[in-house]
Amino acid sequence: MDDPNASVNRKLDEVIGTQYDAGARGFVGKLRAGIVRWIVAAVLALSMVAVIVATIEWHRLPPPEGRKIPAKPVVIQIIPAK
Repeated sequence: MDDPNASVNRKLDEVIGTQYDAGARGFVGKLRAGIVRWIVAAVLALSMVAVIVATIEWHRLPPPEGRKIPAKPVVIQIIPAK
């Protein structure tokens, strides 16, 4: 009688080849893949923050020194209702 795992492994090898082995990565391989994912995510996050800051700085209003200030204050008289 044929081992059921052997037939499953044979069919798996036919479909995806012998390169796939789920248990071969081990702890170090999983850690390395996780670190790469985190580094890529951090780089993308920092890039997005840089784009947002650059956009805000690019669309900033001119500084107050560049605006014209009226020569004298405007006086408003409030007339009481009769």
